[in-house]
Amino acid sequence: MQSQWNKVFICLLTLSVGLSCASHTQDSIVEHLQRIDYVRTGGLVWTNDHLQVSPSGAIQVQGGMLGKKAGQLTPAQIQELVTLFHGWDRTKSEHVRTGIMDAFEYEIEYGQRRIRVIEFENVPQNFTRVRERLESIAATLPNAK
Repeated sequence: MQSQWNKVFICLLTLSVGLSCASHTQDSIVEHLQRIDYVRTGGLVWTNDHLQVSPSGAIQVQGGMLGKKAGQLTPAQIQELVTLFHGWDRTKSEHVRTGIMDAFEYEIEYGQRRIRVIEFENVPQNFTRVRERLESIAATLPNAK
């Protein structure tokens, strides 16, 4: 009988440790978000929009097109951004302007890697996905007071 109780105890202990590790893994993923700095300038409206996200998920937005907003990203949004930024360090960082008038100029910095592009130019797909997601998150934020 003692042996069976030992087996049950070991099984429960193993299950408990496994659940604890699963929870820790999710937390560590969220902690790996790096600082994000997004800037959009130019265009026909000569905008100057800034969006910043801290590693904790605090987000602040200010600019002519984005307005003035602030909020906190959800853990799911943080995880999505971490995933979208995979491969960021291998993305070409500068894109030469070819003379398109009134195009937006975009700059996104993630951690220590800054990438600049011009609208309508040969923009990397991962840059476009990140830019569009940041803009969609900003659109859902409440206006700052």
